[in-house]
Amino acid sequence: MVAVASSMIAMAPLMDKHASMVIVGLGVSNVCAICVLPWYAKNPPMHDVETSNKHVPECYRDLLKGARVLLPLSYAINGVLAPLLPFVLAGIAIDIFWQTPIVSVWMISRVLVSAAMWRFGKEESSCGVDSEISSTSTGTSWHGKWSVLWLAISSLGLGFILILCANTLAVVLIGLILFGAGMGATYYISLYYAMAVGHAEVDAGGKHEAFIGGGYMLGPIAGFVSLQIASSGAEATDASGFMPIIYVVLAIFALAILALALFCIKAR
Repeated sequence: MVAVASSMIAMAPLMDKHASMVIVGLGVSNVCAICVLPWYAKNPPMHDVETSNKHVPECYRDLLKGARVLLPLSYAINGVLAPLLPFVLAGIAIDIFWQTPIVSVWMISRVLVSAAMWRFGKEESSCGVDSEISSTSTGTSWHGKWSVLWLAISSLGLGFILILCANTLAVVLIGLILFGAGMGATYYISLYYAMAVGHAEVDAGGKHEAFIGGGYMLGPIAGFVSLQIASSGAEATDASGFMPIIYVVLAIFALAILALALFCIKAR
């Protein structure tokens, strides 16, 4: 997350007349990254079975199902939104130099939310209705709470709509912050419950990444369907031009909300 935000800011001076050099810079960065490999152990450490097999609250399994609704949804929306952001920013007359630093705001928001969830997440928690969940003495743990999933999907949806309907920079920034917060929360929640329920096995992480891959696949498909629904092939540079995309994405959101609601009701 930090790497993406940093690169978005670093490429700003090149975007106007030397955009192709960004690819060269990324290639050099990857070559430099290879140089750190000697510091890694030749053989990975043994899996800590005792720690990873400690008691996991039963409700985590239901929460994992809900999180796996949000995870591919978040990456699908990201896949739809990313190619549209240049048009959004051009539509409100943002200079090309500032476009990538502005877009980095959503990734910075994602980093901050992920860091906050790590800081305020406590391992000791029991399950039940949110208001009745007992946690540590600080009472700040988000573990075992369905409300966190609902906040995440709400943040994703509201952020997406604000970005595509924005007519000022302030609205775009608010949308990016909300969208990034939803992405950060969704990713962290999904990974936490996947590793807790899966006892930190390789298969648990593999499934987590597979759901992300599904989202990356769904995003372009949703964008393609949106283009087919559009009444004209004119280039979209304002909110009215984005309406077909918004409608398709809202339909996906509706299905995700329905699935999340069913898992939530079943868990109660």
